[in-house]
Amino acid sequence: MLDARASADEDEFLEEISGIAVDYSHAEVIDMDMDPSWVVAVVDVGPVNRTVLVNILTGEQSVLSDPKWESSSPSVAHGRVAFLQIPGWDPSLDPEEVATARDVYLHDIEANTTLAITHDEDVDQLDPQVLLEDVAWVEVDSDGTSALKVYSGETFQPYSSVILQAAILMLIPLLFLWAYQAASERRG
Repeated sequence: MLDARASADEDEFLEEISGIAVDYSHAEVIDMDMDPSWVVAVVDVGPVNRTVLVNILTGEQSVLSDPKWESSSPSVAHGRVAFLQIPGWDPSLDPEEVATARDVYLHDIEANTTLAITHDEDVDQLDPQVLLEDVAWVEVDSDGTSALKVYSGETFQPYSSVILQAAILMLIPLLFLWAYQAASERRG
């Protein structure tokens, strides 16, 4: 059984603003993704859906999404989880006033940190996917125009360290050549 529990205060807040009881006994999985070590599931607990990470080998579980915000669309691979959330989601507002723009969040499993990659009330994000080094998703602006977006956490190109290593290796023979020429000039 998946544990999508939050604190009693958070559940009470949700029940108060939404008028819908948080019901763990009838919670159900509505979306999931998995890799060889992890399962990520979106669990409907009544007023919101929560994203839960499960270690397949140990059974350890943790809620990744903010327990008070609507969450959806999990993707897990390469030690990271991408998912959507509606920040500041308030179900007590009129349907026209409720924030519906979803933002992309990225959770690093080993570091146990979550980063909001996007934050824009006028742009909706869809279907985040964890790639080898990046995260990709579809962005839909207020005009309905869709665009594929890619986020890379790398600030330096991965090949830069290879170039630096090659330069250092080439420097060693040049130092020997310089020392040999300097010694030759002194003798002659």
